[in-house]
Amino acid sequence: MILLKLLKQAISIYIVLESLFFSFCTVNAVICEGGNAKDLKTDCTIITKKPLIIDKHATGRLLESKLKHIEKIDAGLVVVGTSLSNISFPGIREIRNNAGPAIFFDGNSNLERFHTPNLEKLSGKPVCLLEIEPNAGGCF
Repeated sequence: MILLKLLKQAISIYIVLESLFFSFCTVNAVICEGGNAKDLKTDCTIITKKPLIIDKHATGRLLESKLKHIEKIDAGLVVVGTSLSNISFPGIREIRNNAGPAIFFDGNSNLERFHTPNLEKLSGKPVCLLEIEPNAGGCF
C-alpha cells in the first residue's frame, strides 16, 4: 500500500516536471492552425486545431523550409498522395490527435523514409480499419 502511494506521487511529480520542461522549451512558440503544408508559415513550432496535411503539392524543398521548426502537432499528420521518397521532421517531439490517428499515410508509393529523430510521444485515437459486423461497434 505504501509502495503504491509512493509510486503515484512519483508519477505525479514526473508529470508536473515534464509539463514545466515542455512549456519552458516552447516559450517562443509560434502556433499555427494546421492545414496544407504548402500554406503553412515557415516559423511554426506548434500545429493545432487542424491536421497538418502533406499532399501531392509538397516538394522536398518546400517541406524542408516548412517542417524544420515544428516541435509539436496536436491535431494529427496526414501524408497522402505524395511522390516524395523522404520526409523529415528534424525537431518534432510530439505528434498527437485526440480525434483520429496520430499519423495517417495513404498513396505514397515512393516514400522510403519518414525521419523523426527527436520524436518522444506519439498518441492518437484508435481508428477502425475494418468493421467486424455493421453497427456492432467492433473493429479488427
